[in-house]
Amino acid sequence: MSATQQKSELSRLVRERRSIRNFAKRALSRELVVELLQAAEASTPAAQREPSHRFILVASPEGKAKAASLIMDTYAEQGLYKWIPNKLNQLMADRIAQIPAFLIVIAKDSGEGGRELATVSAVLQSLALLAWEQGIGAVWNTEPFMHKPSFTSGIGLRADERIVTILYLGYCEKTPKTKPRTPAASKLTHL
Repeated sequence: MSATQQKSELSRLVRERRSIRNFAKRALSRELVVELLQAAEASTPAAQREPSHRFILVASPEGKAKAASLIMDTYAEQGLYKWIPNKLNQLMADRIAQIPAFLIVIAKDSGEGGRELATVSAVLQSLALLAWEQGIGAVWNTEPFMHKPSFTSGIGLRADERIVTILYLGYCEKTPKTKPRTPAASKLTHL
């Protein structure tokens, strides 16, 4: 493939990629996720220096059940679901557990003004494009539960770390239609 064709293919991937919230009931192999992560890190020079981030892959039924339990515990701590019947709580926990894979993304919190966040964000953007090329969708989750002590201690977060996001991954059941987007030109200010 020529350099022009590669640029065209990359442009197509960037334009066509969508956040996926409804996943097919098809497991993601650990090996494929590792392969995609290695390729994403290889495409990000800063990620190849001193490791400033790590990942926790949650894809086994036991791991997903534990993650769902930790998430539901944080909701209970917040008092959000204390009036909801247990059956509905179980339905919510089951919905969480049906996500094919969770990738908990953790960065060192060294106080370097966001360098770690920038590096891991570049890795995740590459990962999302590489995954999309394989028919795998992703959505970034940044809900407040992921910063609650019961969740962070449950996943083994260290004192010098923070959770950047939880990336939900899975094969696309149906690709969403393109929605109108705010043109980049309308967000641009000239000095």
